[in-house]
Amino acid sequence: MFTGPMGSLMTSPVILPMRIEPLNVAVFMIVAAALHSSARSAFPSDADTSPARAPSAVHIQESNATAPGWRLPPTRPVTRVNPRLVNYFHMDLAEGRVDHKERRLAQWNVVILNHDIVLKEKLSLTRMRRTNPRIKLLAWIPLQGPNDGMSKGVPAPGDADWYARRADGTYLAPHWGGHLMDVCIQGRAWLRHVLRYVRRHCLGPGGYDGLMLDCLWAAEPTGHDANSDGVHDARDTAAWRESMLFLLRQLRAEFPDAILVGNGGLPWPADCPYYEYANGCMHENALGDQFGGTEWLVLWNACQTALSRISNRPACHLIQGDIRADRRTQAAAARQRALTPNDCRRFRLGLATALLVDGAYFGFDRGDCLHGQLWWFDQYDLDLGAPLGACVEGRVGPGTFARDFERGLVVVNPTQTPVSIADTLDSSRGIGGAKGSAFIVPPRDARILPAGPRKPAASPRRSLRPGERDRDSHSIGRGSRQARTVA
Repeated sequence: MFTGPMGSLMTSPVILPMRIEPLNVAVFMIVAAALHSSARSAFPSDADTSPARAPSAVHIQESNATAPGWRLPPTRPVTRVNPRLVNYFHMDLAEGRVDHKERRLAQWNVVILNHDIVLKEKLSLTRMRRTNPRIKLLAWIPLQGPNDGMSKGVPAPGDADWYARRADGTYLAPHWGGHLMDVCIQGRAWLRHVLRYVRRHCLGPGGYDGLMLDCLWAAEPTGHDANSDGVHDARDTAAWRESMLFLLRQLRAEFPDAILVGNGGLPWPADCPYYEYANGCMHENALGDQFGGTEWLVLWNACQTALSRISNRPACHLIQGDIRADRRTQAAAARQRALTPNDCRRFRLGLATALLVDGAYFGFDRGDCLHGQLWWFDQYDLDLGAPLGACVEGRVGPGTFARDFERGLVVVNPTQTPVSIADTLDSSRGIGGAKGSAFIVPPRDARILPAGPRKPAASPRRSLRPGERDRDSHSIGRGSRQARTVA
């Protein structure tokens, strides 16, 4: 998460306890200048720009690695069906200033863009859609505080400002510095300002397909006196949620087909009322130790919960993995030039988990306060085609999950025991270390085994857990039995 002018950094939804290390500007090379645009339109033309040259590919430092690491994405037209990918690209970092940027960004299924950067670099949404007609472009909307484009009209600190306060009247200072916006004060003035910005710059003709509402937390920040009654209690949570529901209701009423996704750090709990209006939420730092939770069950249960709550519109659950793990600091993540074996494992596990369900999208980058990479991996070049059915639990071993696709098999092993799987597919090499006639899926790891064209095989259906909805039981048009997805 990030907000404010481009030089101001924001981070996780836990407001006070966490400590963020000072950032080295020379390391990050974040553009701190204000993002002013002379463009006549909110959505620039197809005029070419001349960005900096791309950095060279970075290699994975892992014994017996089967993939060279991240590199720049291709620029070819996109026909891939699966895997479904998301790029949380809202920061202006040096490594993201590359040639053919629109076509490279278009390789992802869902791209989250900072409109300030779109204007500054004169990026063309039209050009992205030409490369990938099914792409979904979401404008990044920082509810925690304005970026440059949203700053105009926000009052300065004072008696009539829109900043969050504690019960004693002092400002609630987040650990990233500056101020945190109050979504309730003065008749929800800040949220009405957000609505005006969205109407004017984001969701008009030729604009974005939807919004990613950053810091759409399920409850008020720690210590925030949201209802301004001089006491911090449960009534503040109710006031906070009702204000956020006001925003979501207004957006859904005015833009019924827009994709609305929220980021609360961790996905919203099952009882969160936001699901009634949203297409889904983000799990930031998934499988990481900054705040996302290192255990696979945290990821899986959150994914299942979020997707089960989206029933009346296309689902969009974003699994955003990153290199913030193994107690790696933000500064260390900024300068890291290679993935560790554990990074590779978490990448494989997150990507494969997203493939177990319909409506999930996976991304992987440097993490919180550093989202702005064009990292492309070998696995992203696969085109597994459409799924041949739901995932099956226990098919290849107790506690494992597997799912067949037209051109491959996905296996997730969240257990503590290695699993040996006979390779019955027409494939000589599986992504993630699988080779030959059989392969091993290590504990807490996953494998994707590509293959030639395949047909649905008769296999036992996974038994659904209590309260879990059978997502394959609803026909959604064109003869498909899959859950609706946004891209």
